[in-house]
Amino acid sequence: MSKTITNEQLFSIATSFCIDEFMEIFIERRNSDSWTIISSGRECLYSDSDKWEYETFPSNRTEEFIQKTRFGSVIEAAERYLRWRNEKYFIVCKYNNDRKWYCRFWGVDINECEKEFQKTISRGERIQKID
Repeated sequence: MSKTITNEQLFSIATSFCIDEFMEIFIERRNSDSWTIISSGRECLYSDSDKWEYETFPSNRTEEFIQKTRFGSVIEAAERYLRWRNEKYFIVCKYNNDRKWYCRFWGVDINECEKEFQKTISRGERIQKID
């Protein structure tokens, strides 16, 4: 006879949570008591600024990087991501081919996002805006 796993048990063994499917952002466990906010491009959000930095292999991570990109709980990381997300404008587009690939631009200024979008179009890439 199988036992039913509780939400608390499931939560305690989980190592990754998708917090924003559209932007492909995850909260991932890094050890028994720390978590990071990471994009599908392997960039981590700083805890104290809007900076995202590429996460290298563990042996190449500096102590400064670890301190700036780690959170003591999933809740703390989720709250930080939501503060960051709520302050941004986004332009999201996708290629018109079979690959599901999104390009994302964000910034506190909508005009900055629009400039990035126009640069992408001017390179001749087949992109369309998504509402």
